[in-house]
Amino acid sequence: MPLVDLRPLLAVLPRRGYVPDFLIPPPRTGSPGLRDQLAEIRATGPAQVARELERCRETVDDEQHRRQLTSLLTDPERARDQLAARLHDAWTSLVAPFWVRIRTLLDRDIDERSRTLARHGLRRALDELHPKIRWTKQGLSLADRTGRTVAVDQRGFLLMPSAYLWPHVAATELSPAGVSRHLLALRDAGLLTTARHGHEIRYRRTELGSALLHARRR
Repeated sequence: MPLVDLRPLLAVLPRRGYVPDFLIPPPRTGSPGLRDQLAEIRATGPAQVARELERCRETVDDEQHRRQLTSLLTDPERARDQLAARLHDAWTSLVAPFWVRIRTLLDRDIDERSRTLARHGLRRALDELHPKIRWTKQGLSLADRTGRTVAVDQRGFLLMPSAYLWPHVAATELSPAGVSRHLLALRDAGLLTTARHGHEIRYRRTELGSALLHARRR
């Protein structure tokens, strides 16, 4: 497998900080194709690219990432195309070999949340997304450090599942039932195996699960 230089992507996709919106365009269909998503990225105007990369740099603490972002800002149009190419390379090397199983995991998450929405309503579905998200009298509240207010108006908002956050379910303060549902979905997708020890059932990452987790950390 060829080596992929992930440094530009790691800089613009920080674990904490602003991620440029042009890199994550909302899908226009339920099953968007990679080619179409990358085409949308490459169609972004240089002014927007520069504005969002600068905002990203302002929120990043890692000095190496800041230097990488400073380099990208010297030529926003070239940076846009470079990042799109890196996303394509990362997909080909790290995601495509496992996409069938990842897609199964995502579909299960969508099915589970759709059932919650149908049975219990929107408030319950939103409350169960994450411990930091709550539906209040003022609207949907996300406990973060920005303190910003976003007016949705008629635009609505789009919920997208992620396979890469799920290996950390034990650290997200989910309810026991929520953790159990996630673990079962991970097991069925081939990311975990189970073994019984007395009255306990212990979970262990499979080779695929470890590969996805390590790829995210690089």
